[in-house]
Amino acid sequence: MDNNTSPSSLPPQHQELSYTTIPLNTPATEIRLLELYPSADFSSPLHCRLYTTPIARLHPSKPSPTQSDADASLASGLSAVDISSDDNEVDTVDGGRAGADALNGEKCIIRITTSLDTCLRHLRAIHHRDHPSAILTLWIDQLCIDQSDSDEKAVQVGLMSQIYSRAKQVLIWLGPAADGSDEVMDVLAELGKEFEIVGIRLGDLEKILKLTNEYVRNSLRISAEGNVGEKRKERIGVTKEKEVSLPLGKEIDCGIGVEGGTGTTCGGDGVVNAPGGGDATAGNSDEVEIGVELGLGVDVTDIEALDEAAVVCTTNKADASTGKTVVAVVEDGAARLGRMGVSGELQAFFRRPWFTRLWVVQEACHCADTVFVCGTKPPVSYDILGTIPVCTLRAVQWPGHKRNDMSDWGGVSPICTHRKIAGVGVSDDVAEAFDGLSGYTFRSYLTRRTIQQISKGVGGDDLFTLLVGTYTRGNRGGETTLYRDRIYALLGLATDINQLEFQPDYSSQTSTAQILTDVAKAIISKTKREFPVEVLSYSQFPKTILDDGSDEQLPSWVPDWRSDLRYPFYYSLSDTDMFMACGPHRSVDMVPTTPASVLGLRGYLVDTIEEVVVTSTINRWRESIEFFEKWDKLWELSKQKNKPIYATPARREEALWRVPVGDITEDWQKDTMGDTRAKAGFALEYQKWRRTLEDEKKKATSTVYFLYELDADKGYYYRSATGKMIGMRLYLTKEGYMGMGPSNMQPGDVVVVFPGARIPFVLRPTDEDNTFTYVGDAYCDGIMDGEIIFREERRDFFLV
Repeated sequence: MDNNTSPSSLPPQHQELSYTTIPLNTPATEIRLLELYPSADFSSPLHCRLYTTPIARLHPSKPSPTQSDADASLASGLSAVDISSDDNEVDTVDGGRAGADALNGEKCIIRITTSLDTCLRHLRAIHHRDHPSAILTLWIDQLCIDQSDSDEKAVQVGLMSQIYSRAKQVLIWLGPAADGSDEVMDVLAELGKEFEIVGIRLGDLEKILKLTNEYVRNSLRISAEGNVGEKRKERIGVTKEKEVSLPLGKEIDCGIGVEGGTGTTCGGDGVVNAPGGGDATAGNSDEVEIGVELGLGVDVTDIEALDEAAVVCTTNKADASTGKTVVAVVEDGAARLGRMGVSGELQAFFRRPWFTRLWVVQEACHCADTVFVCGTKPPVSYDILGTIPVCTLRAVQWPGHKRNDMSDWGGVSPICTHRKIAGVGVSDDVAEAFDGLSGYTFRSYLTRRTIQQISKGVGGDDLFTLLVGTYTRGNRGGETTLYRDRIYALLGLATDINQLEFQPDYSSQTSTAQILTDVAKAIISKTKREFPVEVLSYSQFPKTILDDGSDEQLPSWVPDWRSDLRYPFYYSLSDTDMFMACGPHRSVDMVPTTPASVLGLRGYLVDTIEEVVVTSTINRWRESIEFFEKWDKLWELSKQKNKPIYATPARREEALWRVPVGDITEDWQKDTMGDTRAKAGFALEYQKWRRTLEDEKKKATSTVYFLYELDADKGYYYRSATGKMIGMRLYLTKEGYMGMGPSNMQPGDVVVVFPGARIPFVLRPTDEDNTFTYVGDAYCDGIMDGEIIFREERRDFFLV
């Protein structure tokens, strides 16, 4: 079908639908609904009726809305015509307002995309199978919203959370059967039934959390040999002989491998989602985050431990009808999902375009009954996602990782032994894609259950937290057709939307840059959260090219919220008060400005940067040796300045080992495995690392070998801590302040501290007085606990 078909080329029998014949008199309180008429013939033309109704009349007990999206390649074809046969039959629609026929009994045609045509035919067939003569009532955004009316669209988008929460059911359309999807749907349906039979109700968040938590707790062991997590056994203060189990209770409460809030997508008589909807792009298995971020070895061969885990959630007695215990259900699920993981069918299922979309977060999470629809198989509950992590973790066997030194970068991957899925050896790519499903499915399940709690007035995240959790690296940010929808798709989930006083705007007069600017300023000036100025940390360079064709550029201080933003170096601190450069001043001190693109803040000028060390710490011997040699010289220059920036000479000496790691190290003594301020004893780890570098400097191979294998007595912990600062550069100020700053800083930039931010920032002066461009966030030794507020007076800064 040609989706660019013009009205003049359409069959002449019926006029084309005009939304003026079915208007929304009050778009803030009314919606359109689509009634899809039954047919036993899959290929017969689609017939439907479009009408309006007050949203207040919708109730989950009544047939109601569903949502669907077009193919990503047809983003501008949301109203394209589908001609479904060679004899010029077309899709037709009756029009009316609340039953009154506004088209005087005449049929009309409505343009739809190929993917929506496919979706509606499958839904009609499935509905006809169970209800042969019943009409299917749907809400489909590309049909029920006049996409050409930006004002109507803006208002209706704001109602989406109400529409989904009032729906009887949300139907997630994944697409026609392909790549073994029928088998996947069958297995998921059977798995859901079996978990329910043994007492694990899919929607019971508490039981699912306990089951997953205990399985992981009894499945993870810290090994004494190998790589990465295996070395973590040798903690500071823990002897080699002591075997340490890793309690992950707190981690699992937040989702497996989850950082920063909601993060990824979760996401239609219900809400329908067409494959590759208007916002979709093809999925990529490489983007699936590894479920257990710590990368620890997994030993899941202990059936007694698994029995113990099951007892936590249930009596673990065999069900009379199936003869199965919880453990047996998990074992069978692991075997079945594992076989589909080996074949790639399970990974292909979760690579379908729907899973890449951003709008699906609220589409899937607001309704009490959300189901997956794929091909003509019976729908499967969305909450089945909560059981997948337990089964996939059980299916994967992780042998010890072994890596060899390599002579050069050369694009060569480290060598490691193959893992097994359900007893079958697989490549690393297959294993990682399969293992990544644990984190993705659990996060998606947890997000849905959390939003269900929010709808009851319990918990929730503000917009800033949602943005960070969605668009930072490691999270599957999701795709949208319009760049501004990267903001709008999250508004319905934000708990502070009323505070921000921010509404969707699709008018062509409002640029994307203006929208992003308004969001950033609203977060800084109107939110009640602590440290709102830290939104600046997510303004990172280079920024993306916006999609609206406007020449208007983003101000330097405004985040673009693209999908690969890095976490700030201080993000993982387990205690929010570990850095307090702003002292007791947790709220912003703003200066009114015009135009709106200028951000006016009052703060403290620390000093002007004098020198910048270009080499940064990376995992290669030569660069690491050069970095610390240059760092020694920088520290000596600061010492020679002899300015009173430290309380004691001993504290100046501590800068040697605090600055290269940003004064942050992993807190090995806590079960949470979070980060903390470096303690005095960490100087010993620094000395071990410096001795190792000196030894490597004497070797001819030091210029080419990578830094992979390190023992604890070789400075492993210190070298690991420098990873937080990769990409940042050392600097020295005129007064002798030392620190780590953004890679794009340069001499002449200034270090400043703003009330409402725990860390300093680097700004670049312009030709205008008190006016600066934003460069990035920074660590500045000696002022991270509020010292500067006693040394300097507040002054005005204007960021452009």
